[in-house]
Amino acid sequence: MNYPVLELKTEKYILKVYAQNLDSRYRLAKTRIDGFPNCTNYHYSSSYNLNKNEIINLKLKANEYQEPFRDLPPIFFDNLDYFVDIESDTKLEDVSISLNKKSISNNFIFRKNLITGSINFGNYIGRSYITMSYNVEDDHYRDKFEFSVLSAKLDIEKDFLRMLEDINREYETLIFDFLKETYMGFSGGSGDNNFLIWWQLFEHIYQRMMLSVRKILSKPHSRLVSEIKYQKADKVKKFSKMQEEKYIEHKSDINYQYRINSKRNTIDTTENRFLKYALNNIYMKFRNIFEIIKQDYDGIIAADYKSDLLCIGTELLALRNRSFFRRIGKFQGFHQVSKVIQQSPGYNDFYCYWKFLQKAIDLVAGKAEFSLKEISELYEIWCFLELKQIIEKYPNVEKVSYQFHDLEKLKGNKLVANFRSGKKAKIEFRINKKDSLLLYHEYEYNNTDGKDSYRSFTVNQKPDITMRLIKNDLKDNTELTYLFDAKYRIGNGYGDNLDIPPNDAINQMHRYRDAIYYSIPFEQRKYKEIIGGYILFPGRGVRSDIIDSAYYKAIDKVNIGAIPLLPTLKATEGNRVIDTFIEKLLDFNTLKHLGRITSQRGLKYEDVNDPVVIGKYKNRFQRDYLLTEKRPVYHIPIARMKNKLDVINSKWFALFESGVGIKYYYPIKRYKIMHRYEIFEPGNTLHKDSSELYIVLFLGKKIELDNMIHVTDIKAPNPVFYSNIYQLKNWTS
Repeated sequence: MNYPVLELKTEKYILKVYAQNLDSRYRLAKTRIDGFPNCTNYHYSSSYNLNKNEIINLKLKANEYQEPFRDLPPIFFDNLDYFVDIESDTKLEDVSISLNKKSISNNFIFRKNLITGSINFGNYIGRSYITMSYNVEDDHYRDKFEFSVLSAKLDIEKDFLRMLEDINREYETLIFDFLKETYMGFSGGSGDNNFLIWWQLFEHIYQRMMLSVRKILSKPHSRLVSEIKYQKADKVKKFSKMQEEKYIEHKSDINYQYRINSKRNTIDTTENRFLKYALNNIYMKFRNIFEIIKQDYDGIIAADYKSDLLCIGTELLALRNRSFFRRIGKFQGFHQVSKVIQQSPGYNDFYCYWKFLQKAIDLVAGKAEFSLKEISELYEIWCFLELKQIIEKYPNVEKVSYQFHDLEKLKGNKLVANFRSGKKAKIEFRINKKDSLLLYHEYEYNNTDGKDSYRSFTVNQKPDITMRLIKNDLKDNTELTYLFDAKYRIGNGYGDNLDIPPNDAINQMHRYRDAIYYSIPFEQRKYKEIIGGYILFPGRGVRSDIIDSAYYKAIDKVNIGAIPLLPTLKATEGNRVIDTFIEKLLDFNTLKHLGRITSQRGLKYEDVNDPVVIGKYKNRFQRDYLLTEKRPVYHIPIARMKNKLDVINSKWFALFESGVGIKYYYPIKRYKIMHRYEIFEPGNTLHKDSSELYIVLFLGKKIELDNMIHVTDIKAPNPVFYSNIYQLKNWTS
């Protein structure tokens, strides 16, 4: 850090910028950003020297450049500390420094001929600028230096804009069209900040909106309206024939007033009423914002920006109080948008700006709530939507429903939700008509007792994305939970061809799996809920290298690992790794999912694939009994059984019907060894007076198979045939 990485020389001062680890960012960026390093622009302007031919010199990493400063190497990156020196031989007074309208003067130390301080852009990327206001003797200067803040992890032109396009496509809102610049200091969180987001949107179109208002006021729309007046005879200019008859009848009465039908031009039209209503609404919004700024941001807002706000407020108030609007009535709404609004100069422009602002108002009102995010939050949301799109492409995804804001259901098929911290977003898929998949954003596992069976018993846990599969191929509604965390970071051991995830992110997935449990009310035993956890990170690498990496191989070994995910991460050998991975999870049957769980040392998980005994009936009486009795029993002669333990250990009984196959199965509640004459009471058609020993299975209520097993698919049991519950419910041969 011995020499400045950027040096801007003006007539009054030299601005020098120093940075550590810039070379490492260059090494990382050169494999990710097209056209690197000559990929960015700079611009300097001064309000005082606007019309003077001041020569500005820009030096980047010891190389000098002349205006225009285009296609030059980048200097500013996210999450990097920059140290700034402003050297001047001239005495600069009343110096104020701001970054994107936010005052950062407190970050600097002011000495006689030197101003020094530091800047860190955090996770914000995009167009940015530094403004410096100062006085030299009696002259006031306001200089502005514009530049781009890049990310070494992704290409703004491809990855970042693609992420914005994907999110924008889901939300169907214009918000990102007007947010090309980085607004540091007012990022999401509180409702007050959302008011400021609305105001920043308004700033982009304010001058154009005011121009359209001035056009309207210079030539306002008017219309002819019928009017009825009553006047004395000497005031009437011309009588109609009917009025002449009235005059003959009442000419002796000099005070008699005659009805006069006339027309006059009026500006009290629906279009002008709308203009009055909209301007009043904008002014009230401005007052709210200005109060928030005075209360919460007065100490950090740059003085010039505060002055701009005051000027805008004064102009809005003057417009609102114009005598023109005193002749305008109350706006009652549009029955339909008129041709004046659609075609007339001024009115059409104003209406378009109003519709956009109304969309922004919807954002802060919660109708389509979304706030400006820093790149790490945008990456998290984009990953969530990317998983959604991968799942939607999976075969036989039938129905998708969305629930947001504490699972409040929204109408329609579009994803319009508030992704602020703490809010649940839930998307539900139906797969193959029988299974479900729930995808959550920021599902929070609480450490307090409540209705939710999924919880943490120590501290709250909130992974970025929870994917819960609900399968019915083994047991009804078997839930299988996987976690994904989107981390906009890369590990320190990155190379030219393959990036690695950050170590602490991998460790976080281990903590999630150890901390989140499933608990049943009034049951002492707790069950670990998470099967696997995976990091999504903006790493790069070809498919073969990713699959062969240690962080991906760990998934098969311990079901925790990482998967790179970026818009421009193309697969050269088939699908992307993330696509293949998600499809594999969806293809797995329940046994494969559960088989990936590692048990505690010295212990073994019980076999969840319950054994099934398949038996046939002896006659139609036994068949009718098994099909009609609510809690039947099934008896098997011990002497004819080869392996008695298989029957005793079975959890289910399936009935084989001759000539039909298997249509019903029953849970086995218990078994008992009995003599044949003890099984049924004397007089029952199934009673038999024999002392032969039988194994008696006490069955629960019968269950119908989703797909009946036909007679040709199985050898007739004699007396019994053994299987398992998965094979029974998913019979193929």
